[in-house]
Amino acid sequence: RLEALFASQPEAGQPEAGQEAALFSLEPRDAPATDAFSGEVEYAPSPAYAWIKLNSAEAFGGDALAAMAAYGIVGRSGREFGAEPCHVRLELLMREQTFELLIAKLEELLRAGRQ
Repeated sequence: RLEALFASQPEAGQPEAGQEAALFSLEPRDAPATDAFSGEVEYAPSPAYAWIKLNSAEAFGGDALAAMAAYGIVGRSGREFGAEPCHVRLELLMREQTFELLIAKLEELLRAGRQ
């Protein structure tokens, strides 16, 4: 559902005519691989974390963590992992109710970014 939320936005570098680029983008997950135990080829990883990128250096001072915090979303700055501050890591291992709240807050943030 997180991927669907970000997929509804225009691409960061490829907006359609009359459309602005997305303020945030979801970094891609690892490609499906072969499961060493079962031998299944269609094994897709289920990540414990999502990496979100702030695509504008001007918005929120280029700090993705500050952008998330402004909407009540708790994450960890990319700086803590050797990445740039335009990245934030969100934990996805949580209760269903908490995940629903995260999705609602992200929807609000993405709506605000389109305006």
